Amino acid sequence: MINKFVSTLLVICLTSNSFGFRSQTFGHQDTPNITNNVNINYMKTIEPVGYKEPVKHVEPIVEQVESEPIVEQVESEPIVEQVESEPIVESNKLSQEEVDLISRVVMAEAESEPLDGKLYVIDTILNRVDSKHFPNTVHEVIYQSWQFTSMWNGRYDRCSSNAELNDMINSEYENRTNRDVVFFTADKYGQYGRPSFRIANHYFSTYK
Repeated sequence: MINKFVSTLLVICLTSNSFGFRSQTFGHQDTPNITNNVNINYMKTIEPVGYKEPVKHVEPIVEQVESEPIVEQVESEPIVEQVESEPIVESNKLSQEEVDLISRVVMAEAESEPLDGKLYVIDTILNRVDSKHFPNTVHEVIYQSWQFTSMWNGRYDRCSSNAELNDMINSEYENRTNRDVVFFTADKYGQYGRPSFRIANHYFSTYK
């Protein structure tokens, strides 16, 4: 019996030490505070061997950057500078060929006439070139059919120009003495035009 009692006591003591009883003598009446003496390590959750915490799927954070608007580059047309062209100015001089042609006609038609008579023959030719009723070039005016007697009776071919007449022709072209006469005849007024004036043997007429 004693041995059994001792054995039972030892078990109680061992059990008391395991659960952290403060009483050191058998038969202590205080209720052991098991909760306060339980080793805190026992309250931790024991993870099984090989346990891995599940990986949580985290959505990647994508930063949205506002893109610059795409501007289509259109190749511009090259700028062409417009240069105002200068107006075409007709020559204010007769060619030497035209001067010589008039000079020979004047000699053929009025070689024996005074200087004024020769001057108005020059004006008659130049006024015809300017008139809408006659050709507009010196050559066409002089070679117009049945206008100047010397052009078909052969006298023109026997005459030549001279420097004095050439100067007079150029001067009259720039500053006309008379801009109206377009006809002249010898000895009397002709049947064309309106009689205007007489110089020596020639009678000059305007168009109307």
